Amino acid sequence: MLARLEQSEQMREFFIQFWLANPALAKQAGARVADLLAVAPAPTIEPGDSPDVA
Repeated sequence: MLARLEQSEQMREFFIQFWLANPALAKQAGARVADLLAVAPAPTIEPGDSPDVA
């Protein structure tokens, strides 16, 4: 169960970073995503850098 919770948290973080990098897609995702992004930390990459996605 702990492994599944960790996997869920990793997926959540991946999608938050994805939506932060793609605001147009985030808008299409709806109010729930907007709520998540409102409390998300600012992205740590500089514009023009590519994020490391594992």
